[in-house]
Amino acid sequence: MYTREELTRILGLSYKQLRIRLDHLAREGNLLQRQVVKGPNGRLDYSPAVIEMLRDLGTLAQEPGKDNGQGARELAKKIRGNGNGDGQGGKADNREALEVEVSYLKQMVEELRRERDTWREVALDMKNQLALPRPKEERPRRRRWLPWRSRN
Repeated sequence: MYTREELTRILGLSYKQLRIRLDHLAREGNLLQRQVVKGPNGRLDYSPAVIEMLRDLGTLAQEPGKDNGQGARELAKKIRGNGNGDGQGGKADNREALEVEVSYLKQMVEELRRERDTWREVALDMKNQLALPRPKEERPRRRRWLPWRSRN
């Protein structure tokens, strides 16, 4: 699940551009239904399928003579798979959403593996560079003698 800040970073959009695109997707037959969850303190968390929808919306809206609204309508028809927009996409809608999510998850797994390998190499390099001294053995503390009698 991703916050809006993470979506802006991943997609390279400004916060306002992201908000406008999310508003268009929400207006078009509730494309964001079951894709948005309210997190702690009312923060909205978006599923990975939303990233693919926003990318597709960006490519559709970049075509000459189209804006975000028209792109969202085309995307809604494409996702539903039937073109009449009655919301009865059924299995086609579910299958496409699952395929998008599976492809995204595969990409994330590969990215995380590369990152893990990078950090592993950094840790091994640091381990070889740092020659730490052997830790001192803890000796029991010797109780100091405190003079409590006056000397005569």
